Amino acid sequence: MIPTRSYSNQDSCDPGMNGESQLILAGNLGAWFYQTLPGINCNPMQSAFKHIILQPDLTFVRASHKCLYGLIRSEWKIEAGHFRWDVVVPPNTTATVHVPTNDAAGVGEGGKPAAQAEGGKFLRMEDRAAVYGVGAGQYTFVSAR
Repeated sequence: MIPTRSYSNQDSCDPGMNGESQLILAGNLGAWFYQTLPGINCNPMQSAFKHIILQPDLTFVRASHKCLYGLIRSEWKIEAGHFRWDVVVPPNTTATVHVPTNDAAGVGEGGKPAAQAEGGKFLRMEDRAAVYGVGAGQYTFVSAR
């Protein structure tokens, strides 16, 4: 039987152990920095960072996390009502990307509508964000806030 999750004293996939209320008790400040600030999280239904969930929540962040598959990078900035997000998804992984917007049709990636982005697929609108599934690669998402 292959386990779907791995547990350790620094289980960064377990939101119960890394919730903001448990930050000091869990002793995993590093996980808080890459999960809460840049929005880099693993899917709790898959092991390690095989599937990444990217969901930003601030006005500017530049961060990365080195996982088993390579470097995950999340860098975004909100300026003058526009959102720009540079993302790197490492080889042999996938990601769900939550781009803040009220209109999915207004989201761009790599200079064209995000719905036409190579390696990506629009999934749904959720909580004022257009949600995309993407494969490994580099992406630049832009939207109006």
